[in-house]
Amino acid sequence: MHTLPQSKFVQMALIPSIADNGLIFTYTVRGEIVTASRDRMVLIQCPGWGIGPRYLASGLTALESEYNLVFFHPRGSAGSSRPANPSAMTSFNMAADLKFFRQYLNIDRFPAMHGLSHGGTIVLAYAELFPQRVAKLVLVDRWLLSHDDSAAVIRYQEERKGDLRFEAAYRALHTRLPTNDEELKKFMTTIIPIYFFDPQTHVPPYLVGIGDQSYSFWCLESCGNAIGRFRLLKDD
Repeated sequence: MHTLPQSKFVQMALIPSIADNGLIFTYTVRGEIVTASRDRMVLIQCPGWGIGPRYLASGLTALESEYNLVFFHPRGSAGSSRPANPSAMTSFNMAADLKFFRQYLNIDRFPAMHGLSHGGTIVLAYAELFPQRVAKLVLVDRWLLSHDDSAAVIRYQEERKGDLRFEAAYRALHTRLPTNDEELKKFMTTIIPIYFFDPQTHVPPYLVGIGDQSYSFWCLESCGNAIGRFRLLKDD
């Protein structure tokens, strides 16, 4: 039987043999439950484009007194290894990785799976591939494959014209895009107000949550090439 780590914040490398694709994955666990009950576990799927788990962990702290939160780091992100071929960075590739993680945890199905934005895309792909292996889905602002939401993105930008809180962010979004990890971190810091209704209130806590964590340009580019370059950022 596999017991979930009980400490506040644990990062563990999964043994290579748990994934028959040869990749090694990492995950983090947060929660205050002394006895890790299987039905109190929530699998938190981090987005696949390289943002890592910290912003999710900082936003879900209120759940830690009731649940064990297990943040799964997708391939290429936050210590998990990259596939040899960047084309293997699709949402369905990442969903298939969750099968190996479930087997590693020695559970028949995930009690609950949470996915925000592209994390929700991966969770939905998992539910499509393995519908009997998950009990509940918690989807927050999930991104749907093949769904064109560009009209909504354009509408939001039009509605925000003249609002100084968003001016620099939209200007950066439509100028020079990043080409490496360092540029991506600066780019994300600049455009992040776009993702919030009230950026003055919510951007500072977000940046504190991210801290010194880096972003993976390789993940962003590899995921983006599967669905349109940098679409994950523009339509998140």
